[in-house]
Amino acid sequence: MITDKSKLKGTCYFEILPGRFLGQFWNLQSVYFEEQHFSFIEFFLLRRCPKYDHYAFTDINQTLWEEILNDLQQLRKNIQQRSQGSISQDDFSLMISSGNIQFPKEKPESMTALSNMLNDFIKWVQDTLKSHDSIAVLGL
Repeated sequence: MITDKSKLKGTCYFEILPGRFLGQFWNLQSVYFEEQHFSFIEFFLLRRCPKYDHYAFTDINQTLWEEILNDLQQLRKNIQQRSQGSISQDDFSLMISSGNIQFPKEKPESMTALSNMLNDFIKWVQDTLKSHDSIAVLGL
């Protein structure tokens, strides 16, 4: 998750914007994701928000975000258990899915990085929803 837009290289990012999308891109209060990192979050957007489109601008209300947050918190918990060796890869895959996110043979450091990214994003969404009734996802 990128919080400083000056660190962006190019334009191929998902922008997550507090509030509704009003036609303005590259907002200072937004956070940004590269596509491969956003895919872990996008899986749950697709599950919970039927109108979500990878290439469009989608306003998502607080109720849906709370459902998505529950999913992301469960994913984070599963990742932490997997990286501690408490659950097998097969059990981990089953826990994540109804649509099954596929993880390559993960390295502990990449699983820790994913868990940290989810932790940062979950906190950002929770904090943002204290002052906004929706959060927009600006696709590619």
